[in-house]
Amino acid sequence: MHQIAVDTPFRNGAQWTWDGKAAAPTFSPSVSITLKFVSNSGRASLVCYDRK
Repeated sequence: MHQIAVDTPFRNGAQWTWDGKAAAPTFSPSVSITLKFVSNSGRASLVCYDRK
């Protein structure tokens, strides 16, 4: 599970805006959550970051 601060900023001040659409939300700055598989291991690593 991931949390995105839209109403109250995180302690570090990070906060996003949200267009209010639950079915197809848009956040600013954009958010990307990617599942990548490590070569030849069959294991996945989760990469989370925001793009500005």
